[in-house]
Amino acid sequence: MIEEFDRLCEAAADGRLTEMLEMASLHDGEEREAWRRRFNERIRHIASVGGDTAREAARELAADAPRGPRYPAEPVVLAVVTVAVIPFVNTLVTKAGEEGYAAARALVRWVFRRGRAVKLPEQHPPRRGERAPRPAPLLIVEDPDPQLKMAIWLGVDTPDERLRTLKDLDMGAVVEDARSRDAKAVQIRWDEASRSWKAHDE
Repeated sequence: MIEEFDRLCEAAADGRLTEMLEMASLHDGEEREAWRRRFNERIRHIASVGGDTAREAARELAADAPRGPRYPAEPVVLAVVTVAVIPFVNTLVTKAGEEGYAAARALVRWVFRRGRAVKLPEQHPPRRGERAPRPAPLLIVEDPDPQLKMAIWLGVDTPDERLRTLKDLDMGAVVEDARSRDAKAVQIRWDEASRSWKAHDE
């Protein structure tokens, strides 16, 4: 799965139109606008060339252009994907260090869209005069290892600090501790009080 994301990045960098739109949808702020500008510049160039190049671009966009929201809206705000957790976290840390936090967030959003959506239980409606908070999309990466059901919870818009702090998370120690206690399932979640990632037994 990570390799597919890397191929998407390479294709977008090489000027593939649908991949450039995909990258714009995975980013926010200045990064989103930068990909949109690159897309518009590429479209203008193709239009100036015309002929077969323009027709090929039109077919590409008609077949593969994104339609609608790129991840579920409320009330479906949770997606689960089965991926080896430790390599996934290592990849996030690497991307955050080499390419910046926007690239790491783009990876989380890309994986979120490929996860299986989970419908959450109905919440109590807000009281009169109160506005219901809009739930934020959440990705749960579950490890397929049958001996230890390990998962990490990541917000689609995980802030820089949380991505930066992932490098301090000793995944090997988490696994060893869980196995020493014969724990069968562990969830790794951000702990706001300690401003760090913590492992909790399910």
